[in-house]
Parts: sequence; structure tokens; C-alpha cells
Amino acid sequence: HYQVPDDMVLDANGNTWTIEPSIDLNNAMDYVDTLMVRKGTWQAGTNTHTYMDMPVELAASADATGNKQLANSSVAFGMNGNIGYVSALSHIDYNTEPDSVLTIVTRKTTDGGTTWGAPIQVDISTIADPFLLSDPNGSYTAGFELKTQVDANGNLHVVCAIGPDADGFSIGTEAGTWGIFDIYTTDGGTTWTGFLLAQPQQFRGFWDTAGSDLSEDSRPQVTTTTDRTKMFFSWLDTDSLIFGTFDGNAFPDLWVRGFDVNTGMSTAATNFTTGTAADGQVSYGVASKYAFVPQAGTYRVPYCYMVNDPISPSTDMKPFNYLNEVDFTDADFNIPVGINAIEGDYGTVSVLYPNPLSGVGTYDLDLTAKQDVLVTVTNIYGQVISRNDLGTLIPGSHRFTLDVNNWSNGIYLLNINIGGQDLTQRFVVN
Repeated sequence: HYQVPDDMVLDANGNTWTIEPSIDLNNAMDYVDTLMVRKGTWQAGTNTHTYMDMPVELAASADATGNKQLANSSVAFGMNGNIGYVSALSHIDYNTEPDSVLTIVTRKTTDGGTTWGAPIQVDISTIADPFLLSDPNGSYTAGFELKTQVDANGNLHVVCAIGPDADGFSIGTEAGTWGIFDIYTTDGGTTWTGFLLAQPQQFRGFWDTAGSDLSEDSRPQVTTTTDRTKMFFSWLDTDSLIFGTFDGNAFPDLWVRGFDVNTGMSTAATNFTTGTAADGQVSYGVASKYAFVPQAGTYRVPYCYMVNDPISPSTDMKPFNYLNEVDFTDADFNIPVGINAIEGDYGTVSVLYPNPLSGVGTYDLDLTAKQDVLVTVTNIYGQVISRNDLGTLIPGSHRFTLDVNNWSNGIYLLNINIGGQDLTQRFVVN
């Protein structure tokens, strides 16, 4: 194996865990079915670690060219150091996902890494499609980074980008077609669900105009409190209204959204760097695995980044910075999970809830500027079921209801046009 480890975690007993894929350097850097896990056991008497390699088999299925794909790996352990997961963006089962898809594959231990359960491949397409509706075949892929944490209940959370499946393990990244997700289990890995954290404007950025030899994607990461009851998901996105779109994600800001494991409530997705000295400069960011609690009811996400001037040579030294006061309070956790913000140029729309819907549903609209808003509901055949011209709405938060009493059971599309931009989501009447 080779390269810097993909991930590192410190468990409650002071032990360190690192992970990286085993690679065949003589065969086009092909993955060879093993995750190289290294455990550092804390020795209190000498204040040192003793290290032991613990290879974990994770056999990937070969693609159409005969290669085995693994994009990224991550390791996470729970509070007691016994429950842990090794996870990767890879592929092991064509019956679950098609050949060209990178999906989440994980193995679980309940005895501190002595033994590992059978590999589990998560069906991300079934989870993502109701949120994204962007692949006509309902096939989605993850790209190309993941980070993991174990919550207070011993359940795994995986944060990654998911978008429409393109040929050759590529992901569709047109704004509105992909999103940052928390893919998680509530029963130890038997079933999986998803929380759409956001739909960023940009996916990948390039630096060094002479050769564009440095690139970076949305960099999804997750931070948790030490009691594992609150999680904070972070990612990078460039504001296309300020910096334009041709540069991609080359002027990233830091976005963070929190989730309370016990209450099921989330915060709003928050841009912590727009309008600050770090505006558009948060490249190669690194979020701490654990949050600070400066005072009761306040949670701080430690975050470091480099300033990457898009026009400077890639060999130049880059300043290193720490973002202070990336803070949330208990009062910020006020959005039920399932009410996921769909971001547009002029505001955000929550997912209609509940879904499936049998009576009256609710959705929220948060506008950044005064805009004309038109709401249209169609069935899957394109027939208009309802149309509501809301007129010109002022900036701020607005809440609306949708009454589906007496509607036929089936799948419907809720389209909200804000200032000429369509934000569409799927819901079910049952």
C-alpha cells in the first residue's frame, strides 16, 4: 500500500485508527481488495502509541474494463471504542448499483476491530432519487470523497456528494442535479436513509492557470460533539452570483449544517465565510473530528484552510488559516430532518413534509431578495394539478401549505419558480 492515509480518528480510549486502500502500483494503481487499517494503541505509562496493521478485506467488483474502483475510504469509531466502521466509495454488487457507479460500502466491528461483519453496499440511488430527480434512469453515483462518524446510538453517518450517474464513474454536477447528503442508518446498518444537506452551486475548482494541475471538489466532512449527540456537516461552495460560473468551485466558502441525533432537528445550512476576510478563499479545508463547547448550549466547529490564489503557480507556498467562531447554539436546531433546503440563486425551498402526504403538507420558502413566485403541481404525465401565483414576495421566510385531500394516490412534482428559476421536488400522495 502507499500514500498518505485517507482518514484518521481518535477513539474514546486514546487509540488512533488510520485507513487507506491497498494499491497495485504496477497495474495502473488498481485497488487490490484490501483496506489497510492501522491501530495505534495508547500506552499511558510512556505516553506513546504502539502500532499494529489490521488489513480489512473489502473486495470490489471489476468494472467493464476489468479494473477495480475505490475512490476514498474512511474509518470511524463510537464512544466506547468497540463499535466501528470502515467505509469506502467503491462497488461490490451489480444487483444493487450499475457498473459505472461509486456507492457506499462499509464493514462494521463490535469488538474494537478484532472481527468485522460482512460488507454492506448501500443503495444510494433509491435514497437520492426522490430528492434530486435528475437522472432519467434513477441511477446515481457518489463522487469522490466521503467522511464518516458514529453517533451516540452506535449508528454510522456518511457525508458525501451524490449526483446523476455518468459514464466511466463520472458524476453529473450541473447546479440543482446533485447534492451533499448525510447517508445514515438507525438500526446498526440493516436499513439506510438520507438527509439532503444542500445542493451547492459548484462542484470542482482548479488552480494554477498555467496548468490547472491542482483541483478540489466540494470536500464534505463531518464533526461531532464528544458525546456524539450533535453532528456538523461541512462542505465548500463558490457563490456563482459573485464569482461567476466559469471558474467552477475555485472561490469556495465554508458551509455548515448541524443535526441533533436525539431530537431529529437540524440547523439551516449556513455560509460562515461570505462577507468575511475568508470570502471565496477557503480551499483545502479540514474540519476537526470533534467540536468544542465554549459554553453550555454553544458548539464550535474547528476548521482550517489554505488560501489558494487561482492565478499563482501550484508550487507557491500557501498561507494556512484557522476559522474562529464557526458556532451554533441549541436554538439553531429548529428544522425537522426531512425539511431539506433546496438552494437556488434567490433563496431556498424546504422539502414538502410530510412525504408521503395524505392531507395537508407544509413547505418553507426563504428568499434573499424580493422575487415573483409561482407554484405549480403536476403529475408524472405532465398534467397540471394545481397552480398558485403567489405574486411578488418580500425577502425573508414564508410558510405555505398544500392540501391534497381528494387527490388520487400517486407521484407528483412540486415546482416552485422563483424569479424565473425552477426548484422542483417529488412527493407522494398516499
